[in-house]
Amino acid sequence: MNDYKEKKEDSQTNSLASISNVCDEEDEIFAKISNVANKIQEIANLQTQLEENSDNQSFCEKIHNELMYISSILKGLWEDLQSIFSKDLITSYNEEKKLELAQFLIDLILNSDSENRLNALICISCLLQQKSTFAKIFIDLNIVDGYIHFISNEDISSQEFSILLHSLAVLISFSKKIYTDFIVGNLPITYFHERTLDFTDEISFKSLVYYSSVISSYETDPSQILEILDIFSTAIRLNITETFGDIISHLPQMIRTWPDNLDLNILMDYNIYFLISVIIDGNLNIPNISSQILYALDSVYYLLSRDIIPEFDWLEIKDFIYNINQDHRRSALNVLWMLCTKSPKIVLDIIPVEEFPEIFQILSNDCPSLTKSVFSLFVYNYLLIISPQQIANLVLEIEDFLSFFVDSLGSKNEIISILNIIMMVLESYDSLPIDQRAAFLDIVRSCDNWDELEELLESETEMVAQLAQNLNSKFHEFID
Repeated sequence: MNDYKEKKEDSQTNSLASISNVCDEEDEIFAKISNVANKIQEIANLQTQLEENSDNQSFCEKIHNELMYISSILKGLWEDLQSIFSKDLITSYNEEKKLELAQFLIDLILNSDSENRLNALICISCLLQQKSTFAKIFIDLNIVDGYIHFISNEDISSQEFSILLHSLAVLISFSKKIYTDFIVGNLPITYFHERTLDFTDEISFKSLVYYSSVISSYETDPSQILEILDIFSTAIRLNITETFGDIISHLPQMIRTWPDNLDLNILMDYNIYFLISVIIDGNLNIPNISSQILYALDSVYYLLSRDIIPEFDWLEIKDFIYNINQDHRRSALNVLWMLCTKSPKIVLDIIPVEEFPEIFQILSNDCPSLTKSVFSLFVYNYLLIISPQQIANLVLEIEDFLSFFVDSLGSKNEIISILNIIMMVLESYDSLPIDQRAAFLDIVRSCDNWDELEELLESETEMVAQLAQNLNSKFHEFID
């Protein structure tokens, strides 16, 4: 920030002049930027004339009218630029132009009146949505230092505070180093939480929620995590649905990085399980609900992986199996196979063995490779929680059950699960009554792709080769 202070007095003049150096007259965008710079300078000159001629009333009225006219033009130019920047129309510009534009906007923030500073902040906020293009440029120009300086200013408006906090979060999401170097130990989330209480508008709180969601996976201090959860809980309790996407999209990573010295089950006390449930339900009117459902399902998966079984209607997870959206289906299957390892009772309550054939037919008939991988994991873990006789009965009842997995022996995905499934099927033979064994043997011998086992015997992966060897031996018991 000291560097900013040292050059503050002359940086605006330099920036207003230099912005014209990269301006091509045929370049409409930079022509507007140049116009903004010129109008700001014209207004500054007119204001100086007003001060020097304050006793001349008629002259002052004339200057004042001119000021109003130029200000209206400037307002229109700012609106045009903000619209342009939000549409990602300048990513093709060379680095010199991008750098000049970024420096111009930063200098306006440092040296302009509140109105132009706010417009510059809005423009930067628009540009930062193109993270890969502009985030690094602004970071290299020490914008973080400047933002922290201004956000600590007690005199800024609620709109400025909101934009600063939101943009700071975008920069942190681009580089975790910003959080560790500038924020940790200097600006705790408590500080920003208290600042939002100074403002009565909802927009400041929405920015606080977004900022909190971004840092949630970086923070390891239990007291800070509890403060973040309190902010989330308030947003959920007040039903500020515009914030739900921010919370849920960062929740899986927050759970993954949760510190060991804090009980993960406290999420229940902060309305997080409720949020997961209402998003999975799918009836919320929020943007990108399809993507948010994926984040909610991923959150459940990571909770289960940490031995936390949230309390909600698990039938809602099962319903995604019937969903034509393959992304939702895969995520639901991920949850279900993990749930098999944590609570077999819940799985058998929502998918009893009697219903498994129907579910198998649905999934096996519409099973792209990515879905097949997770499907195999689910089937393997499901078979682990039922009896050998139930497995054998499934083989007899579902015409293509065994052949589906034998045909998958050439697959690269989840081959270990596939080998284990086939082995469990063959081992279930002994549980059958004598009068049903002939039908079972016919099913085993009718599968066409057993020769794929030969290649797996030579697998470079030791576990795959060993499983293939065991399965090959078992298979020969049926055909010899």
